[in-house]
Amino acid sequence: MRLTNVMRAAAAGFLVAALAAVPAQAQQTKPAAQPKTTTQQAQPAADEPGALRIGVLDLEEINRKAAVFKSIRSQMETYSASFSAAIKSEDDELRNANKELARQRTILSPEAYAEERRKFEKSVTDFQRLVEKRKQSLNAVHAKAVLEAEGTLRKIIADFATENSIALVLRSDTIVFHNKAMDMTAIVLARLDKAVPSVKVPQPEK
Repeated sequence: MRLTNVMRAAAAGFLVAALAAVPAQAQQTKPAAQPKTTTQQAQPAADEPGALRIGVLDLEEINRKAAVFKSIRSQMETYSASFSAAIKSEDDELRNANKELARQRTILSPEAYAEERRKFEKSVTDFQRLVEKRKQSLNAVHAKAVLEAEGTLRKIIADFATENSIALVLRSDTIVFHNKAMDMTAIVLARLDKAVPSVKVPQPEK
């Protein structure tokens, strides 16, 4: 079987494995055929023996443009703003408490000051733990929403590949060159927007 120049450039890293799986008789040189058009050369016919149809996907573009991922980012920005406001308020209270404790140092007995200092340090430790807990909660709800969206995205990619007899889908940022006929980004993006325009990001724990 003769692979085209475009296929060798787009999938050089996968040729050895692909050819190894092709029966020996399929790898034998075929008689010269009439030249094909550029479009025909981009992807071999699905029923050609040993043909390896490849699709290319720009996941960064999908993440940037898909309505569902925009929805997730918007909801996370709202949660993060609320989180930051609450943290700032509590942080301001601790700063004021520290200033007041410093002022009282001259009027409190050493024992009384030590006790107040111990209480303040416990408040600081509790605050730090609360901040960490809220960060983990934000990360958890974000991950849950993204996984839901990505699950739908993977199904759409798999369905499209099956419909078009595509055996291999590559990320566009992992290859040097590909023919535009292989790019399935626009179709996948449109199907994703139709299937799941948004997902609800759960309310993070406070």
